[in-house]
Amino acid sequence: MLKGKTVVLGVTGSIAAYKIANLASMLSKLHADIHVLMTQNATNFINPITFETLTGNKCLIDTFDRNFQFNVEHVSLAKKADVVLIAPASANVIGKLANGIADDMLTTTVMACKCKKIISPAMNTNMYENSIVQDNIAKLKRFGMQVIEPDVGLLACKDVGAGKMPSEDTLLDFILQEILFEKDLTGKNVLVTAGPTMEAIDPVRFISNHSTGKMGYAVAKTAARRGAKVTLISGPVNLLPPRFVETVQIESAAQMYEEVIKRADAQDIIIKAAAVADYTPENTADEKIKKKDGGEMSIPLKRTKDILKTLGENKKEKQFICGFSMETQNMLENSKKKLEKKNVDMIVANNLKVAGAGFGTDTNIVTLITKDEVRELPKMSKEDVAKALAAEPDIKAVVIVSPNYDGVVSDVKGIAEVAHSYKIPLIVDEAHGPHFGFHPAFPERANDLGADVVINSLHKTLPSLTQTAILHINGKFVNRRRIKKYLDMLQSSSPSYIFMASLDACVDFLDGKCEEAFELYVERLKKFREELEPLQHLQILRTEHYDISKVVISTANANITSPELAERLRKEYHLEMEMTGGTYVLAMTTVADTQEGLDRLKAALLEIDGQLEAKTAVSGSIEISGELPRLEQYFTPQEAADREEDGEAEEIPWKESEGHISLEYAYLYPPGSPVIVPGERISREAVELLRYYETQNLQIEGIQTEGKIKVWKHE
Repeated sequence: MLKGKTVVLGVTGSIAAYKIANLASMLSKLHADIHVLMTQNATNFINPITFETLTGNKCLIDTFDRNFQFNVEHVSLAKKADVVLIAPASANVIGKLANGIADDMLTTTVMACKCKKIISPAMNTNMYENSIVQDNIAKLKRFGMQVIEPDVGLLACKDVGAGKMPSEDTLLDFILQEILFEKDLTGKNVLVTAGPTMEAIDPVRFISNHSTGKMGYAVAKTAARRGAKVTLISGPVNLLPPRFVETVQIESAAQMYEEVIKRADAQDIIIKAAAVADYTPENTADEKIKKKDGGEMSIPLKRTKDILKTLGENKKEKQFICGFSMETQNMLENSKKKLEKKNVDMIVANNLKVAGAGFGTDTNIVTLITKDEVRELPKMSKEDVAKALAAEPDIKAVVIVSPNYDGVVSDVKGIAEVAHSYKIPLIVDEAHGPHFGFHPAFPERANDLGADVVINSLHKTLPSLTQTAILHINGKFVNRRRIKKYLDMLQSSSPSYIFMASLDACVDFLDGKCEEAFELYVERLKKFREELEPLQHLQILRTEHYDISKVVISTANANITSPELAERLRKEYHLEMEMTGGTYVLAMTTVADTQEGLDRLKAALLEIDGQLEAKTAVSGSIEISGELPRLEQYFTPQEAADREEDGEAEEIPWKESEGHISLEYAYLYPPGSPVIVPGERISREAVELLRYYETQNLQIEGIQTEGKIKVWKHE
């Protein structure tokens, strides 16, 4: 989420300093680059080693520390900082900053920073309310610094009053507001509606719906983080009003109508995500309606005013209006009618009966409908594993690859929790991650995250011979006896003593002898990445969850293909890459790589980059997503194999295969992730991706006859 962002945390001498350790951990999980500056007094409350362990960076205290890089430390850090948060901020440091005093690492760095600076005061109430301190805080605000008002509560000194530092979640919210998104909506007014309405029957009873407001609140928060001035009009929900958003609370559909319409003309964008009642009681009783013995009761209803229709009829020039459509049947047809009838720009539609969509969920599955396009979005932030297990109760295990070939790491801990809730094991192919856990810069090992079976190919990233691997067994969901039984059946009964000696040598290296080697390795990797920041056309990619040992070199913005780059590195610089992908080249590194080897690759990339130009758009070219197409599964791969054996296959040009059911795989290897799997209906997106691979001179694997693919001829 925060990849590529640098956060500087300033910690001063306050008992609240302990909270910043948790904040640093939260930022680390979001993949921010975190640097902690401490005053000398702050070290009396929390040890700098705590922050160094959490961030992977040295905690800076002494301005004149001789253990520095070639840069002037406080200046170099100030240049790359995206945001500075001083929390807790003592009265002493607030006074220094307000009056231009820079006499330690924290204050000198902050003075040199041009980015946004956020101050969170924390001190005794009497100190905080002191007129001098208040004057200094006012100065900081005039100088453009943002001050987070302290909470009121019981302080460490047992006084009750203002001066308590807000929670870590609050501090994180201020950081995210500043750096999470580009401020591409600055200057825009955005109105969002959210939640249900309550239509009163009498003082006790009302008519409502199941809306929780989560969607509208998420939209409002995101719009604010993108720089918009946001007004959120909300029905009754159990959610805290989002920060940096003006929230207007309403109850009834009539109140919602009034608040929206009177603000509509001033809005550039209106997102109507609220579930507004279509009907309301004709009359609301002044007293509680008593039930009658033996009789039924009917409540006459009348239509509420149609907010979306009114907005559409009075739509301003260049105003964007988006409505939501919750359906249980004929979703697309009904939503398209709504788009036209209400004269709006977009309808966000979802089907209440689809799992993972609808009311009360933390995710949604939506389709965006405009006059020109219908686009279905994949499910967001949802445990795909949980959905699969719920849909297929006979699943016996969950198997994942983490990290993948490119170093992207899965949420092993979360997936393990889901698998274990169904009392089944999680098996992790961690072939490319045997080095995990030997340094904080690398992801945690699957063994420590709840995986039941973990396979490490030692030879990939550790000093061991090819074909050497280790299988780890953990937890209570694995039958160890059965694993041993099948290993005895499938393994060679005559193991190679050379391989076994190699395994022993590798384990011996890891057993207390590798700490210095991994420390040097990580330093080399960080320096390597920093020194490649000047690249203009090539790009060193960093995914949201990643392993820094994998160097992924993107050619997407350069006038060179990935095979051409790999070929140049091989022929001109004698550097062999691990694999070539659609728009990237992968260079694998290990703890055995030397500084000389990394320097050679760095020099080669910088030299090639200097000879390249930016890629120009090609008319009619297709846009390639980083995600593989999701195809409809018509039958299983085994059933596909059965049909081929039964003579139900025919070969056709794969470029003409859209709509057919495949009986073959189609993929690049490495990494081996299939574009098409036997039994899947071939989509236009899959064909276009294969066409793209062909233009890049990449070899399509799995297909037995060049240019053709086997499909089911009896569909």
